[in-house]
Amino acid sequence: MPAAEKPLRDELLSIERLEERALALAAGFTVDPNPRRRSRSIFPRFDDNARVLREAYRTLADDVRTGRFVTSAAEWLLDNFHVVTSEIRDIRHNLPRTYYRELPMLASRDHAGHARIYAVAIELVRHSDSRLDRH
Repeated sequence: MPAAEKPLRDELLSIERLEERALALAAGFTVDPNPRRRSRSIFPRFDDNARVLREAYRTLADDVRTGRFVTSAAEWLLDNFHVVTSEIRDIRHNLPRTYYRELPMLASRDHAGHARIYAVAIELVRHSDSRLDRH
């Protein structure tokens, strides 16, 4: 089994600084010109994350059943797990595994083999502490 990837955390950026970061990324990205190469699949990590979330939910539910203390973040997951699982189902149903491989792939060393949109999303998550909203 491969080593677990590090959490996606970096300096927290304001909306304005996130916009600046996005422009800098766009200027620095090099799309692989070879149309025969395909982006690496995100689904192994997605599937692993879904599995970890299910395990966390089961553990937290057991903690509640046995009267153990749970944090407010744990309560949020317990209260909203149906939303999380619904989104997981939607992704599996509406995003064919082959679609991702058709997206433009990056050639730059740091992101080689990943779809451009994946690299942008990772940066957004990394610099927002995974706190995403419409704004």
